[in-house]
Amino acid sequence: MLEGPIGGAAFNNEFGRPNLTGYFRSYEQDALGADGIERRGYHKPIMIAGGYGNIREDHVQKGEIPVGGKLIVMGGPAMLIGLGGGAASSMASGASSADLDFASVQRDNPEMERRAQEVIDRCWALGDDNPIRFIHDVGAGGLSNALPELVKDGERGGRFELREIPNAEPGMSPLEIWCNEARNAMCWPWRRTISRPSRRCAVVSVAPTQWSARPPRRIISRFAMATSRPAGGFADERAVRQAAEDAA
Repeated sequence: MLEGPIGGAAFNNEFGRPNLTGYFRSYEQDALGADGIERRGYHKPIMIAGGYGNIREDHVQKGEIPVGGKLIVMGGPAMLIGLGGGAASSMASGASSADLDFASVQRDNPEMERRAQEVIDRCWALGDDNPIRFIHDVGAGGLSNALPELVKDGERGGRFELREIPNAEPGMSPLEIWCNEARNAMCWPWRRTISRPSRRCAVVSVAPTQWSARPPRRIISRFAMATSRPAGGFADERAVRQAAEDAA
């Protein structure tokens, strides 16, 4: 009674998304093969998602990122997972290598993804007191893409401390820390980058259900700060290079 539903949902809707207009499907068919009749299909159900939602009018446009505001990464520690995933997904068939294939594959964790979504839901439910001013998912390129893009879109610079990023593999190089895409890895949560004013957030800490033999860790980590935009361009580019040199 406990394990059965878990197995049934494991490959279609672990996240628990309300499937309002979509459907679930499994399939099998008897087909003629080289050795006679073969049964082909897929027993693990797939989910064709469909849904709708609404958004408050005052949440449609992104807010201003204040100078000195904290840049928050909600998620688990960095791991050497998904490195080069964006480039690998754009390659032609057969153009990759076994090492790149292994390194670029991301691992999912819908349960922790749901936890992250609950944090976001609690924030926007505060209405005018919503602490989220700007939000950005962490996709291809990891934090090296998400954080600079966030501050650039907000017309700010940024100062990033690579060694302050929660890290499950201390032996990683600055490049690997900055560019890994370990967003949905095993018991490590899906990451989102959030900018908010310097005040207490609606949710200050959410711990994973399991963390080997180590104590629970927060999935909200402050390690960066927005700065003013200099006349010569954005500060984040120089700061990132300097942080990488200092960390090396």
